[in-house]
Amino acid sequence: MIFLVSIKNITSKQKNVLACPNGGVVFNIPQNTSVLTWYPYNFTNVVPLFPLNYECEYKINVPSGWYAQITLNVLNQDNTSSVVQVIDQLQRVEKVWTANYEYFFFIASGGTIKLSTEASRVQFGFYVTWKQYSVRTQQAFNISKFSYNPLVFKGNGVYPSIMKADTKVSVTMMSPVHYLTEYLRGIIFFDGPNWNGTSIGTGLQLLNSKTQYVSSGQYMTILFLGYYSWYDYVRMLIQDYEHTKGIVQFQGMSCQYDWECPSIVLDASTGPSVLQSYTDYSSAYDEIMSLEGTGTLEVYLGSVTENKTNMVASYKAQNNNVMRFPQEVLGKVKTYVLTEGNATIKILPSRYNFAETKEFGRKGFIVSPNYGLLSNMQSINGYIKSPNNSIANFRFYFVSANMDGGAQIKIIGRQQNKNVFTKLYNSSNPPILNLFDDFYGTDLNVQYDAGSEPTTGFYMQFEVERGSSFKSGVLAIVCSVLLFHLFK
Repeated sequence: MIFLVSIKNITSKQKNVLACPNGGVVFNIPQNTSVLTWYPYNFTNVVPLFPLNYECEYKINVPSGWYAQITLNVLNQDNTSSVVQVIDQLQRVEKVWTANYEYFFFIASGGTIKLSTEASRVQFGFYVTWKQYSVRTQQAFNISKFSYNPLVFKGNGVYPSIMKADTKVSVTMMSPVHYLTEYLRGIIFFDGPNWNGTSIGTGLQLLNSKTQYVSSGQYMTILFLGYYSWYDYVRMLIQDYEHTKGIVQFQGMSCQYDWECPSIVLDASTGPSVLQSYTDYSSAYDEIMSLEGTGTLEVYLGSVTENKTNMVASYKAQNNNVMRFPQEVLGKVKTYVLTEGNATIKILPSRYNFAETKEFGRKGFIVSPNYGLLSNMQSINGYIKSPNNSIANFRFYFVSANMDGGAQIKIIGRQQNKNVFTKLYNSSNPPILNLFDDFYGTDLNVQYDAGSEPTTGFYMQFEVERGSSFKSGVLAIVCSVLLFHLFK
């Protein structure tokens, strides 16, 4: 009864919808572009209800140098299928189930909206405005193939932007929060140094395709349609194609501001599959919580590199990795590459879990945020606890440690809040690489202070093995006896 009454109220408040003339309606740019073009009429109060089995195509023409912004409303009261298709100038189709004053964009030569109500009760309507491309000064960015760090790019005040790479430009899209997705339709990529080049597609198409856009030459132009502050919250990664060639699938994850980040499935059955993770700050962390499936996962700080200089970990997904997680990874951009197989990875945007050790036998690493790259942002402070605050044997060794420019490493071992182990390293007393050191205690604190000059960072592996206060005490007694007889 309520449903029938609501339909009756909607019907009583709206005009009759005209039949579709000859299968379609054509919209051309009006002389006065400041006036909205409505279809089927101005429905500022109630979105029009269309008859059953109604079909029509709406062709919206766009001249060169202009774009059409369509604000679309679709409500399928039966919600059984997509009743609307939006087709752009590249003949790419987006199916629409529902839209509440949602933005769509057409560039030259235009696009088409198809409506087919079938046996559904559909409310449908839109209005169009035509606007010229921004004449604001273009911004230029150089993308070096020698850089390990992708350019993290956003709306940048919605200026048109030109990217120039050493070889070719590669761009991939980070997943935004859901309410920003519609704005990705307004990000247009062109092959070449201006918008007169061939359109490659939109930001939303790039995101949904799980791939990359690659320029045919050195240049790519990015255009932002409309002046929306939301563009400042959209992220894309731009780098030289040398770092991305051969990769089949890309997925992006923006975990800043504690946004919820679901488990990601990487399918490398036809070639390498990549998860790119981005946070706004170098001091921000990913926590790898789990990895299940098959294949090898490589973890890079920044871009994928052929010489693997900035690779910090490699995992076999089919192995039991419980003892290796959680593992924190520091830095703005992290790239997770599954080289073969199919695996699911779970990552959290925090460092709340890393300190906790659930079981003896744990292995992990502590690494600088820009490891492998000469940078002033390399300092790090790592903290590891034993299971249930019990006595553990903490074992560690240094894989790499750049001690230039006054850099220092401080290792502190504690037992029930009492220092039982301290080591200090600097340029005069550098650590010996790949040589285990250890102590018995309840927690390990590692500090790397990069000093005043850029360094390539610090990398340390650690293990948490079962220990006992008895072993620790015996070791101390043996050492005391040996020293006594040595200097007797």
